[in-house]
Order: sequence, then C-alpha cells, then structure tokens
Amino acid sequence: MLLFTLLHLMGCDEAIVYNTSRCDIQITEITPTPLLTTETAEIIGHPFTETWDSLATIDGTEIEVTTISRQNCQECDECRQSYLCSPCDDCDECDPICKSDCVEKMEVIIPQDTEGNRQIQVTNSYGQSEPQMVEIQSTDPSR
Repeated sequence: MLLFTLLHLMGCDEAIVYNTSRCDIQITEITPTPLLTTETAEIIGHPFTETWDSLATIDGTEIEVTTISRQNCQECDECRQSYLCSPCDDCDECDPICKSDCVEKMEVIIPQDTEGNRQIQVTNSYGQSEPQMVEIQSTDPSR
C-alpha cells in the first residue's frame, strides 16, 4: 500500500498558471452590408493580434481569417506603452489618439451556404467579442 501511495504522489505534477490579458474584443464595424457568401468581409475592432492567434466564427462554425492589419497604430501603441496600459486596459490618456488614428482590421471569407441572419464572433489571446448579428446573402444566382 505504501508503494502505491508513493507512486501516486510521484506522478502528480505541479500546475503551471499562465497570466494572460482577458478582455472583451470590441467589434465596431463589419462590412460590406449585407455580407456575401464566398466574398471577403472586413471586421474593424480591437484589440486584434495575428492570424495564427485569431478565430472568427459564424454561428459557432470557424471561418477563414485571411489577414489582420493595424494601420496608423504606432503613436497609439507608444502612448499606451508610456502610460503602462495593456491592450485590454481602458487608457483614457490615449483614447483620443487611438480612436482617431489607429484602425485594426480583420479580413475573413464568408463561406458558401451561410446566408441568412447569422452571428459573427471573434476570439484571440486577449479574449472574445460579443456575437454580432449580420445579414449574409448568397452570391449563387440560383438561390
């Protein structure tokens, strides 16, 4: 019995805890309106990361994320860094710069057979967005 207890205790590993930023991803715009199947849609919001770290879904089904870009964000990033604000923090000192200049975009492909009123959601290492209701129309003329 002692041998079994010792083997059991030796097999237990200490848990490793990783601290990550957890926040709501804000989606401010999805274009075009309506979205079209087999076409590219643009999601504007923040904070976005990289394509390898990002998941976009329509009604819970993964869709392809083709690109993520951050345009005119250097001054915003420098401001946030100087005030020690993480990407998830509300940084009042930097809001005027970040909201007027920095544009974060994600491009996704809208799959075939997804027409109708659907919910798009974005997830990355920072967190997850609220589902956003969108209208999707088919590009198939027979539909």
